[in-house]
Amino acid sequence: MVVENSAAKKIESSDTKKEEKAEKQAKTPISVREIIVDLDNTIGSFVASSMFHNLRAFDPAVSEKTRFDLERIIELSGLLGAEAEKIAKTK
Repeated sequence: MVVENSAAKKIESSDTKKEEKAEKQAKTPISVREIIVDLDNTIGSFVASSMFHNLRAFDPAVSEKTRFDLERIIELSGLLGAEAEKIAKTK
């Protein structure tokens, strides 16, 4: 029973993380200012990850969060680049 409960909790936790990820992606910033602010916050979260403070200790949850932050940085950088191109074409 303990093993089953543990497995069920892991599945629920995984589902919750997926829902949070989907919600965050749905909140994609629209203005350049919002993109820059979100990018700054995400870079700050990524750099402050405890994963970089102690490379010998591995925590899957921290690793997952750090990976998500890196993916978000890449996504926001692309959005910012696209917005910059739009602005450059209008001038």
